[in-house]
Order: sequence, then structure tokens, then C-alpha cells
Amino acid sequence: MDMGKATLDLSTPPVAGEMIPALPLFGPGILALTTLSLGVISVRRSRRH
Repeated sequence: MDMGKATLDLSTPPVAGEMIPALPLFGPGILALTTLSLGVISVRRSRRH
């Protein structure tokens, strides 16, 4: 989490102009990846217990 925040803070100012037009394309993919990772984590936790 900390490394992700650091890289985001560093890359936001110069890359913001280039990322804004691409957000509609990356948005669904990022949402899918986050939901998948959260699902995997929850499944692993439930299987441990």
C-alpha cells in the first residue's frame, strides 16, 4: 500500500494530462482487477478459518 501511494504521488503531476483521456479505458480493468484480488483474498481468508 505504501509503495503504491508513493509511486502515485510521484507520477501524478507530469502524467495526469496523459492519463485523464485514458481513464475511461483503464477504469473498468482496474475495477475488475481490484474486485478479483479482493475476492481471492476473502476466499483465502475464509478457507483458512
